[in-house]
Amino acid sequence: MKVADGYVVTAYTDANFQGDSKEFTADTPYVGDGFNDKISSVTVRAADKEQSSSTEYGDDWFYFEDTSTSG
Repeated sequence: MKVADGYVVTAYTDANFQGDSKEFTADTPYVGDGFNDKISSVTVRAADKEQSSSTEYGDDWFYFEDTSTSG
């Protein structure tokens, strides 16, 4: 995973930012067994901004979610 300087990526194993989560503040070639091929949603925020449980993230947040269905 690539993480730009000054940003924090929080990865979640489930959709809607649920399940196990892990923060990344630097590039990492391997996210770990618990997250490899299991990440369903992520948020990206400026490192100087607080994590919030609100869905109203504002201009300093980006969030992504896998909404595809497998079957």
